[in-house]
Amino acid sequence: MISVMTRTSTAALFGSETLGNVLASLLAAPTRPLAQADLVRYWSHHKLTGQRALDRAVASGLVRREGAGRGLRYTAQPAAPDFHAARELAVGDQLRRRLHGLGERSGAYIFGSFAARTDTPESDVDVLLIGDMDRLAFQQDVWQLELRLGRSVNVVEYSWADFQRRVAEGSQFLSGLLTRPLLTVAGPSLADLVGAATVAGVGR
Repeated sequence: MISVMTRTSTAALFGSETLGNVLASLLAAPTRPLAQADLVRYWSHHKLTGQRALDRAVASGLVRREGAGRGLRYTAQPAAPDFHAARELAVGDQLRRRLHGLGERSGAYIFGSFAARTDTPESDVDVLLIGDMDRLAFQQDVWQLELRLGRSVNVVEYSWADFQRRVAEGSQFLSGLLTRPLLTVAGPSLADLVGAATVAGVGR
């Protein structure tokens, strides 16, 4: 099982929030070339701050710079040794920053081809939300996140009661997730939440 670091800010991961934002946009959709102006528009960065972040991204080997003048574009380097790890951290952090009011028996996870590192440019980022959280605030921000990442975000949501019921019924979907690559964005591992749901169900 693959795990994303859960209580670490973008600044701690990449040195600055701006660099984390830039990497999220470039690494999430590695075939999408972006100009500096695109990133300034997506993130409302100051031009100089964004340029410094782009210079650092290029220096890291995760991003390449091509062209000149108005034709200057930045694209990800999927062959870089740390590409997948950096992408998972950057995208996971973007999702985590949009989760508010996370309850004790709650979690957020990325599953599917993105987690398995087999995604194509057309693949969604599949996200599973379980338990108590401010879902409205998350959903309101998803469209903007999709624009910034260059990927559709497909969200599967279970309340705690619905999750308990599905665990008790032996959901094949949830059982399958436990055996496949899964990125923990926030909260305990999915296996721990399944265990908590099982114990709570027995105690009824």
